[in-house]
Amino acid sequence: MNTLGDFDAGITIYGKFASYKPSTGGTFTLAGSPALSVYKDNSTTQSTSGVSITADFDSVTGLNHFTIDLSSDGSFYSAGSFFSVVITTGTIDGVSVTGAVVATFTIRRNSALKPATAGRTVVVDAAGLVDSTTVKIGPTGAATAQTARDVSASVLLSSGTGAGQLDITSGVANVNVTKVAGTSQTGRDLGASVLLSPGTGTGQVSLSSGRVKVQSNTVTNAGISGFPFLMLDAAGVPRTGLTVTGFRSIDGAAFSSCANAATEMTNGWYKIDLAGSDLNGAVIAFRMTATGAQDRCFTVVMNP
Repeated sequence: MNTLGDFDAGITIYGKFASYKPSTGGTFTLAGSPALSVYKDNSTTQSTSGVSITADFDSVTGLNHFTIDLSSDGSFYSAGSFFSVVITTGTIDGVSVTGAVVATFTIRRNSALKPATAGRTVVVDAAGLVDSTTVKIGPTGAATAQTARDVSASVLLSSGTGAGQLDITSGVANVNVTKVAGTSQTGRDLGASVLLSPGTGTGQVSLSSGRVKVQSNTVTNAGISGFPFLMLDAAGVPRTGLTVTGFRSIDGAAFSSCANAATEMTNGWYKIDLAGSDLNGAVIAFRMTATGAQDRCFTVVMNP
């Protein structure tokens, strides 16, 4: 499966994947009127809008090329979402490969830096620094135009104790704080030791035994509904119609059956409601098994 990357909305993206003959492992033509669909986030609704596929691309056996025009459906191909490209029609040497995931991509979701206007770029020098010309500083829509006096190549501070000066020694400013946000401070407010006020009210921190409590979906002894997982056959193709049995090992203990049975979703995906008794530990190992499929094993680290 290919991870294509993170893209701007409204562009056309391209990708390739190989198809292999199950009996030999060699490349083989994807036949049976092959077609691709795109799934968005965790929705079961698929779309073929803007999607096309060419099998044996450039007359190369087993090389498949696809195109997805993101401008074809702006509401489906929306920013901030995750997408999976799945074979919904196709066979290899007479074997159906429907449900195989060939690629994933995101639209303006995973990239660390995104311009407010799509397509804009920045200049990065040899040292990896962004070359920026600052013309305004301030909040969006209310920034103040700057001059060379405001922002220059080098701003020197005047060291001393007079008006407009800072008492600086070895690059460290000696500061006496008397007010914060306009409020006068005392030794209790700012001192060698600042005590936190535990609780759940405004300005408080929820503490337990010196630990800060955090919100998490994986909490010890708290169940999780609809936990999804993918089952594959020996050839790595998603397998449908299985009767899946779940087992779990709590903190390295022997495996035992999960409290609830797994149910099928679609295209080789299944889900299971994990009970609190399945998650009553620090580290839980899971094994999902079914006749005709590889075991699916995974580990979940719980929060106390």
